[in-house]
Amino acid sequence: MSDEPPKLYTGREIVLELFPATPERLVPRPSAFVLERDQDGGIAVLDRGGALLIRLAPVARAPGKMPPLCCDLCSWSGPGTELGFLRADVPGSEGRRWRYLTACFDTAACDARRLDDASVARLLALGD
Repeated sequence: MSDEPPKLYTGREIVLELFPATPERLVPRPSAFVLERDQDGGIAVLDRGGALLIRLAPVARAPGKMPPLCCDLCSWSGPGTELGFLRADVPGSEGRRWRYLTACFDTAACDARRLDDASVARLLALGD
């Protein structure tokens, strides 16, 4: 036996080795953003250094049965009990404009399902 520890492979290395024809958008890559649920039910979007980039505040829902929804961050479709509505200031609007979206309540699972950072980058885009 070797004294060297076993080599650990990333998801990206495994996919590229076993499935080399995988479309580039489906190949796992490190994310530049982290999603964290806060005590108020909102989501904080942080950069890898831990700096807050934007806070998504929860939007109250009407009582009753919720239809299935699709997460705008990771594109997962699920029951309305697993996803919620959120809003955030449009950067640079000084609170005059809002962006509304749906997102998973389970931010760790949402982070893991997100294929790339395009959805979060659109959310952070100035004045679009």
